[in-house]
Amino acid sequence: MRLAVNEATAGELAAAKDLIRVQVMRRWNLDLKGLSGGDASVPIRVRVGSDGVVLKAELLDTPRSADPAYREIALSAKNAVLMSSPFTLPPGHYRGEMDLVLDLNPKDALH
Repeated sequence: MRLAVNEATAGELAAAKDLIRVQVMRRWNLDLKGLSGGDASVPIRVRVGSDGVVLKAELLDTPRSADPAYREIALSAKNAVLMSSPFTLPPGHYRGEMDLVLDLNPKDALH
């Protein structure tokens, strides 16, 4: 049974999303060779249990999804999400599952 995250405030969910993004960026092994300009942002729908375990990570289609170099970067981002499980979540009221979209950008990982 899937429970809604009804006890976490919008601010708590935003804090959790930011913390999750930081943990994923640490694990993202990037190889930017062959990726030409344009938006390389990778949207990933992530479902996370209240214990921080990734239940599902799914790449979302973008206009660049057909580009093999982008696809490689996107798959490495998805792998980083999976390798980061379980996430450390900030204190809050996370009951049930969180369903969120992480927008990961290789430019952020290079800073």
